[in-house]
Amino acid sequence: MIEFKNCLKRTKRRGFTLVEMLVSVSIIAMIGIVLYSVVSSGIDIWVRAYQVQPEDDLGIFFARFRSDLKNSFTFSGLEFAGERQRLMFPALVFDQGGQRTVGKISYLYRDTNNLLNREQYTYSRLYTGGMPYSRVILDDISFLEFSYYFFDEESQEYLWLESWNEDELPLAVRVRLEYNGGKNAIQRTFSIPRANL
Repeated sequence: MIEFKNCLKRTKRRGFTLVEMLVSVSIIAMIGIVLYSVVSSGIDIWVRAYQVQPEDDLGIFFARFRSDLKNSFTFSGLEFAGERQRLMFPALVFDQGGQRTVGKISYLYRDTNNLLNREQYTYSRLYTGGMPYSRVILDDISFLEFSYYFFDEESQEYLWLESWNEDELPLAVRVRLEYNGGKNAIQRTFSIPRANL
């Protein structure tokens, strides 16, 4: 009987058994794994949400460029002039009051800082020497080139030119660009509806 009492005394000691410790450690480890996966997923989603997507920016630029060219026309005193890295043309633009008015739109690529800027002048601001509304449309562009499509009357052929200084509008404008450090390239051609009139 004495031995039985000694066994009972040993079990009444304070503390955890090995099995209880293993169960509690494994529960804490599972909770830690779940918390880590939740936090890791949240950080990945946050990084993707705030990461710049060049394809999205390109889509917005091409839609804006198409809209600008669709609104272009010939206007006395404002010529359609284009070079390899700059394009200027008269178009309908919105003034500060939200009204459509005659103006000039300019796209300028600066290869020194890899930026494509869009400048917009209203007709009155253009001739009073006011500053244009300027905005960076694309960044991280390693190469950009405009070219101009027209019908040559002499040779009876359609040709692409690197610059445009004619009185009428070209039939189309081609934009060729490289982005992501030159890893990706894209080319789009935009027709000018009013050039066919």
